[in-house]
Amino acid sequence: MVGTLDGFIHKLRLGDGMELPRADVGGMPFGDIVRAGSIVLLLTDTNEINRLTAWTPDFRQRVWVYQAHKPWSTFRPALQDNKALVGYPGRIIVLDLTNGGEVGGCDVDGSPRGLAWHGHTGYVGLLQGGVLRLEMLR
Repeated sequence: MVGTLDGFIHKLRLGDGMELPRADVGGMPFGDIVRAGSIVLLLTDTNEINRLTAWTPDFRQRVWVYQAHKPWSTFRPALQDNKALVGYPGRIIVLDLTNGGEVGGCDVDGSPRGLAWHGHTGYVGLLQGGVLRLEMLR
């Protein structure tokens, strides 16, 4: 599956490369499509309205949507247990994967880019340089 600027996910069959029915995801996909158990996560941008959307793996049904307050600066959600870590300039957010609800987060001085979990500790690489260790993200 690959996303295109026109707001579609194109599905290609691995065996022969045949294109399967595409899915309209309501905005320009960017970053990686991330598998999170029984859902897939996709970051999108529609006229500077940024969303993280959970879909069924075939992209036929949207499960939930989280709308960011600013354009995403992270490229892919980081997953741990039943949580996703994402961010935009000035803020890190922790979302519950079952419903997309915000369950934590904190303000940061900069634009988060690279994200990772180790246990219950979140690590955030900033575009301006430096790495933050955030133990409160539970």
